[in-house]
Amino acid sequence: MKYQHYAARFAAKEAIFKAISNLLDNKYDINWQNIEIINDTLGKPNVNFNGIEIKELNSCDVSISHCKEYAVATAICVRR
Repeated sequence: MKYQHYAARFAAKEAIFKAISNLLDNKYDINWQNIEIINDTLGKPNVNFNGIEIKELNSCDVSISHCKEYAVATAICVRR
């Protein structure tokens, strides 16, 4: 089912936004379209920021999981 997949991606974007929000001057400088979650060749989710540069951000890792009724994600972002 694709709905769980979409819910998990949304949860990942929310987790990333919360992890980086203190690095932003204004929380309205970023929107959902600026955060992209893509899988590498092994299936590991990676974070890409489009149209925005966060100078203090060194790296950002995300873990995503979902089942029929729930979707969860955790983001760990490292500052420079």
